[in-house]
Amino acid sequence: IFQDGKTEVVANEGGDRMTPAIVAYTDHDKVVGLPAKQGLYRNASNTICNVKELIGREADSEVVQNAMQNSNVKIICQGAKPFYEVDYKERTHKVSPVSVAAAIFDSLKGT
Repeated sequence: IFQDGKTEVVANEGGDRMTPAIVAYTDHDKVVGLPAKQGLYRNASNTICNVKELIGREADSEVVQNAMQNSNVKIICQGAKPFYEVDYKERTHKVSPVSVAAAIFDSLKGT
């Protein structure tokens, strides 16, 4: 925030001034930030990292193709756009990179 002529970084709920841009989808909830990072190894196939590199990219771009090969989360292409395929609330969902980034921003906004 910009307050009293200075920029101040607002601490998250854990007291840290940096929130990992990671979102994990589970059977019950969508988890953002440090809790998602801490559960990365238990729920790797439903935990999205590095989402910012896919925003605005076409499915045939080299960046998307590399992400498809290296990501723990399944990335599929629908039309010309990439989507993550995650298991969330006992169903398979297609999630766009923009909606993942929106979940991160919503979490930050709540803080």
